[in-house]
Amino acid sequence: MATNYAVKSILNSYDSDSLRDIAEHGCVSGCAQEHIYYTETSEFFDKYESDIEEYLADIFGEDFMFHLVTDCHDMTDMKNKLVWTFIELVASDYMNQMTDEGEEDLDGTDELWQAFTYRSTSSILCHHGEVA
Repeated sequence: MATNYAVKSILNSYDSDSLRDIAEHGCVSGCAQEHIYYTETSEFFDKYESDIEEYLADIFGEDFMFHLVTDCHDMTDMKNKLVWTFIELVASDYMNQMTDEGEEDLDGTDELWQAFTYRSTSSILCHHGEVA
């Protein structure tokens, strides 16, 4: 798994409790406090556009943008929806992997990233039958 700087940024921005809240309640609830306003989500999208698109394409397929943004009013609304979707998926994936492994909460970006990367890679490889 290549380093996804957008994922790393999210893991750096939120602790385990915040990631749990995001996974359970979604960004619309306001619990993704670093990414509430359009200015924040637009800036994040502009900075990590290719990472976000790659991550979402891996999950939803190549036509994901069409399906996710058909009801958006403008580019700002589109960026916000894509960023919130991305953050929610990262939070859900993190929480699922921590729960699956029975891990206690990890602190520190490097520990979170290593755990996330290892578990994501392992589950992807196992899903595709490449790891016994």
